Amino acid sequence: MGRGKKERQYQFKPYFKEFVSKLQSNGNIKLNSDEMEAIYLMDYKAMYQEDAAALMGVSRPTLSRIIKDARHKIASALVCGLDINIEDKKENFTIACCIDNKENPTSILPKDRYISILHIEKDKIKDIKYIENQSYDLRKRPGEVLPQILEQENVNYFITSKIGSGLKAAIFTKGIHVIMCDEFKSYQLIVEDILKL
Repeated sequence: MGRGKKERQYQFKPYFKEFVSKLQSNGNIKLNSDEMEAIYLMDYKAMYQEDAAALMGVSRPTLSRIIKDARHKIASALVCGLDINIEDKKENFTIACCIDNKENPTSILPKDRYISILHIEKDKIKDIKYIENQSYDLRKRPGEVLPQILEQENVNYFITSKIGSGLKAAIFTKGIHVIMCDEFKSYQLIVEDILKL
């Protein structure tokens, strides 16, 4: 009898889950959550196999097999004109937004006073953490502060009502998706909107 599959740890929550050919599709191929995570850690974040394997909770040989399969699927899609569908098994993820007030937020701009970090587990808010935003009093620009903090906090989605192209690109290069929202609703409504994606 074989060993049971170890529970994987996922850092990446895909925002884009489908890539389709503008021309004729010759079928489709599916990247499972393990394969997408391996691509994210190894090819996007440029991590060493040993470090990526430890983050995923797998052995290095297992990661090597996963990344080989993922790369072969992507190569097949590009060469053969296949659509790519991406599985998303990451139930626990993190959302961040900058807010003007902890008790009754009305603004969600990158220069607002606090950075709120929401940890989501199984579609529910587990906890909310607040960090003083160093760009609030103009000590630093948001581009100097936010990308690093969001990456350190393992944020998957950054919600804002306005953002410059430079800051958006800096956040995106950390593997964090920026979602535009006209105004602050409530934390629960923000989570519900993301779950619909």
